[in-house]
Amino acid sequence: MGRPMNMMARDTLPVLRQKQDWLPGGLARFMPSQKSHARWGEALRSTVALWLFVPFALLPLPVAAALWWALPILAVAFAVWRLRPRPVSWPLIALCVAWPTTLLKTWTGNPVIWCVAALALGVLWAWPSVFVVLKPSLGPFALFGVWRRSWWVAAGVVVVASIPFGMLWGDWVTSVVNSQGGGVLYSSLEVPMLLLPLVAWAWRTRDGVPLPARLARRRRRESTSAPRDSEPIAANHNDVDNPAGKDLST
Repeated sequence: MGRPMNMMARDTLPVLRQKQDWLPGGLARFMPSQKSHARWGEALRSTVALWLFVPFALLPLPVAAALWWALPILAVAFAVWRLRPRPVSWPLIALCVAWPTTLLKTWTGNPVIWCVAALALGVLWAWPSVFVVLKPSLGPFALFGVWRRSWWVAAGVVVVASIPFGMLWGDWVTSVVNSQGGGVLYSSLEVPMLLLPLVAWAWRTRDGVPLPARLARRRRRESTSAPRDSEPIAANHNDVDNPAGKDLST
């Protein structure tokens, strides 16, 4: 029992105890060992992610640990429930859930679970996907919803929130490039985790961020029949008929 619990705490406890390093009076820097030869499984802390880590570090450990797992898992479940993906997508979603890295990272409480939660809410409202940059190596997924005005507002918030840590970004890049057991591709095994909400969105039957109006019009012209259960949704009604309507700001 001790070994599984140690694994469960491997990624979470260092994050929840980071206040001694990052709060006033702490080190507020990357350790030399992290910049020169960070080991696989060692926390490679991105700077903007401190806005997430430090509040959890201020909470009592049992409360912080419970919320650390519960909030992102509930966010993903809520997004899938809202999207109601078509049955044809269920095997793909199950594959993403059963992916070994998904099980491991969820069990150990790796911060990537918050990136999955951000994208899951992002496929509903666009702007939350920006916060996938809490782990910059997964940055391309943060571009989901870039065609929406709310996404750009959230991106501006992230930029402003990153300013206080500007000098630390160089240390983070050095830490990732020099890491042992992954290098700049150390998050590649986490990609299927991020695909889960995208699969649910692609085969959604309701809600979700609509496609850009131009792409939606093209897809509609190319479609010769109504979408079948085996096809992803092409677009919502408002994509074409009301591209500048109230959905643009959601």
